Amino acid sequence: MSREIIQIVGNPGSGKTELAKHLCENYDLYYIRPSAIIKAYADARDLHLVSRNDFLDAHLKMEDEFGSDYVSTQILQSTDKPLCVDGIRPLKQFQTLKEAGALSIALWCPLGVRYARAVSRGDEKDSQTLAQFAQAEAAEYNSGIPPYPATIAVMHLADYAIDSSQPFQVVASTATELVEAHTNLRP
Repeated sequence: MSREIIQIVGNPGSGKTELAKHLCENYDLYYIRPSAIIKAYADARDLHLVSRNDFLDAHLKMEDEFGSDYVSTQILQSTDKPLCVDGIRPLKQFQTLKEAGALSIALWCPLGVRYARAVSRGDEKDSQTLAQFAQAEAAEYNSGIPPYPATIAVMHLADYAIDSSQPFQVVASTATELVEAHTNLRP
């Protein structure tokens, strides 16, 4: 039997990290975030990651150097344990993990709720108004620069969708039901 893989996808502020960490704690999954792979790449090349654009630039350089499925390949090679991937965006990476048998869960959350979460956690966008937040997000998604336009595509391609504007206990319970119905994982 192949290793169990759960991938959580969604917009920034949709609750991906909170859900991924919850699942990791309950099912003893190895937690991995694609941004950690980008950060390791940048650190090895002395690239400074301060803004979202810095991460994007490093990601694009990494893909130019190693190929578009480098992140997903690194994820699959990171451990033999069952794993939970927090925040895949590029379509190729999503598809590579799906081909490896990943169960994918999309977290859908309205813009206003995600904005309030960004403000409450002191995100870089916390000084923006809701209108500015919405405009910045739309600009990213319409930029044509991977991985931004792919975020919505991978959310639509996910096996299951959860409304993550609900209280976290409801989101976690729904995800738990999905994991136990579609994998061999048990607490």
